[in-house]
Amino acid sequence: MASPVWPPHIEDRPLRQGLAYQPMANQEVFTPEDGEGLEITWPKLAEAPLRMTAAFVMTPESFNRWLAWWRTETKSGTVPFWLRDPFDRNAYRWKLQAGQQIGVDRTWPNEVRVSLALQRVP
Repeated sequence: MASPVWPPHIEDRPLRQGLAYQPMANQEVFTPEDGEGLEITWPKLAEAPLRMTAAFVMTPESFNRWLAWWRTETKSGTVPFWLRDPFDRNAYRWKLQAGQQIGVDRTWPNEVRVSLALQRVP
């Protein structure tokens, strides 16, 4: 099954304010209840995962269309989807960061801001 693509009728350039990248470390440390922690290191050649927080501005109508796409196509962000990177404009696969939810603010009568905390997936 092919990954869903960000809806073409919804602007994919987020606001500059609040746009942030957070490269993750190439290692994870797991600490069991008893004993020493178990350290797992990814191969040095592997690209470190990248996290991005971004806010997208939509009209109420486009937000409703986007929300229907988000719920059905991405299963609320759990299924990776294609979205162009705001800087290099290349398409990458993203999913919602674990433990995060979308943020929705109605900032003006005809403007809705959707905040996403995304993680790029290979």
